[in-house]
Amino acid sequence: MDTHKYIRLTEFALRSPSFSVTQACEECNLSEKEFNFVRESIFILSAYQTQHLGTKDVHEWILSPEAYFGYLQFQGNNHATETANRAHLVAIIAIALGIVIGVAQLLAPLI
Repeated sequence: MDTHKYIRLTEFALRSPSFSVTQACEECNLSEKEFNFVRESIFILSAYQTQHLGTKDVHEWILSPEAYFGYLQFQGNNHATETANRAHLVAIIAIALGIVIGVAQLLAPLI
């Protein structure tokens, strides 16, 4: 499953907190319009950053608590889904193995 652009932007900001709008857009496959649309939701902005920024200006971007904890929740949900899928597979294998052992025990006296 392909990761959403905004998740990629959050991950990018966690990896490198100082970047330009252009760098973020290229890294996360966002348009400048999309970045400007979400920047106030994802980042805590300085007074300068609330005005129109130059796209090449490098600034330090600080994730908002909502964005950070939302990302952690997203990661937790992904981990829970992967764990549930593994548990499902283990359960299927255990059932199949139980059937094979049960049939073998039923047929053992006949051999």
